[in-house]
Amino acid sequence: RDASDNPITGAAVVLQVVSGPAGVTQPSGPTGSNGQTTGSYSSTVAGTAVIRAVIDGVVVSQTATVTVQAGSPAAMAVGPNSTTSISGARFGQPVSPLPSVLVTDQFANPVPGSVVTFSVPAGGGISTTSGAATTNSSGVATVSSWSITAINPSVPGNVNPVNKLTATLVGPPIDFTATVAVNYVADLQAYWNAIPNNSSSGIGCIGCHFAAPRVILNTSNSRNNLVSGGHVQTNGDSTTVNNNILRKLRGTVSHSGGTRPASITAIIAAWIQQGALP
Repeated sequence: RDASDNPITGAAVVLQVVSGPAGVTQPSGPTGSNGQTTGSYSSTVAGTAVIRAVIDGVVVSQTATVTVQAGSPAAMAVGPNSTTSISGARFGQPVSPLPSVLVTDQFANPVPGSVVTFSVPAGGGISTTSGAATTNSSGVATVSSWSITAINPSVPGNVNPVNKLTATLVGPPIDFTATVAVNYVADLQAYWNAIPNNSSSGIGCIGCHFAAPRVILNTSNSRNNLVSGGHVQTNGDSTTVNNNILRKLRGTVSHSGGTRPASITAIIAAWIQQGALP
């Protein structure tokens, strides 16, 4: 309009993006008899754009603010500062770093406010305080907690040294694995002390393994007793026939104390594969 508020016909209008993503489509012609002409703005980049008009070379002080929001979730990837393979986890302690995923739309914009489901495959020996997490303003969802269930000798089968957490929303699920660093003193020595054997006496492993000729397991030197006696090889190969401890506990070789559940022998195998560290 002119100074008298009359519509101006035939004015050339150019739209400009002052800040934010580009995406202006210019008007197809000058202003009409009503003083109006129309352009448009569209962007595949989420964010805020400030747009102004230049009319016959004169910059209009008023601006328009356009906010482009992310679309629907279309893809999911491993989140920043996260990894799908976590080593050095400990039984009964939180896994670190906690797994996270990044949710994006079809144009790779982060999508906030999306609910990601975190689940634990059966038999993994894992506990979580929440099965769902909502993406933040950066499109990242982080599981609230993930801890590996502590060894409980009275509940055979509830522990696995390699544990899995799965994130699901769109696209293929993302699996996170945590490998427990088996600590001999905290994990295996505690097991020898606690677990009943298969005899009617119900005594633990150290009920038999406290004196020669059996391997002595009731002392702080029990790990060295296993290694020096040739019952465990420290070469990281739990399949070797020289690992008599596994052969006996699995029932491959006769053992007066009977066999042990796969959950426990898997922990012992993991310990050997990690180098049978003290």
